[in-house]
Amino acid sequence: MRKGIILLAICAASAVWGADTAGIGGPVSGYVVDGRFRALRPINGIPGAARLGDPIDLPFAIGNAAIATSQDYAIVTRGNGDGRPSLVVGLRSGAPQLRPVDRAIVPSGMLIGDSGAVAILYSDTQLQFVSGLPAAPDASDPVGLDGVNGVAAAALDATGANALLVSRDGNIYRAARGASPVWVARVPGAVSASFVPGSDDAAVASADSGDVVLLHGLSGSLTIRTVAGAANGLTSARSVRAINGSELAVVDGQGRLGVVAVETGSVEWVGLAGAADRIETLARGLLVLNQAGSRPLLLLDLNQGHAPYFVPPDDRGEGHHRK
Repeated sequence: MRKGIILLAICAASAVWGADTAGIGGPVSGYVVDGRFRALRPINGIPGAARLGDPIDLPFAIGNAAIATSQDYAIVTRGNGDGRPSLVVGLRSGAPQLRPVDRAIVPSGMLIGDSGAVAILYSDTQLQFVSGLPAAPDASDPVGLDGVNGVAAAALDATGANALLVSRDGNIYRAARGASPVWVARVPGAVSASFVPGSDDAAVASADSGDVVLLHGLSGSLTIRTVAGAANGLTSARSVRAINGSELAVVDGQGRLGVVAVETGSVEWVGLAGAADRIETLARGLLVLNQAGSRPLLLLDLNQGHAPYFVPPDDRGEGHHRK
């Protein structure tokens, strides 16, 4: 009976974190970009017992990348190519396939929505929605970003219907597929934005002041409220992510991670094994907080409250995998 319980637990962990049945042969927590190797790499194992896997074998070094956390693909650009994106489908198979994204612009940034079905590609001058992912990518006509002073950050809602653009002068714009961006607010020093799940709200973080601002009612009667800032110990902010309808995760300028209660503005500081520099979704309920490489990879497991973990660093040099 005890053996049966243990086996059931192992199977459950594999189901939650995505067992790889064709390639690695064990649970995979997700995929990250390793800037040293300019490659995608799996995180093999579950939080607390995970290791960085070997780089995914592609015929080129990657430039930009966006990874679908709910599906088995990524959008990448060639590091030494023309900058146009391609799909890498079947990451877990051990032999991923490359597919073109017809009519795609040359992006400086890319985001894939939580559903995995829609992505946005953007540059300082254009915004483009791509739907039908990954099986039948359909790139919409790009929209010009006239009047937008460069794109410092972007966000995409859960359905992939709306994007939020943060310009370099702190102006915030909302854009729907096929429509020109509409100005909604200005947050001086804004560097990051995130839609709040299940609502018409978004959070914006300022590197200048540390303010975390809630934009409530983006498609209707907009109200703006500062949720937290210097009074809560946030003198600068680098990244913000709405982790549910009532909490925001924020990385400050010192690399600390705080979880902010939207209603009260109180901040719970989470102890990490290093400095965070981003907040990105790795898998369902699992966030990655820095870039993979020579330092420990920092993870936050929301399935276990606000539990921090780290993946040991890879001690291989930059020349280990470079094409």
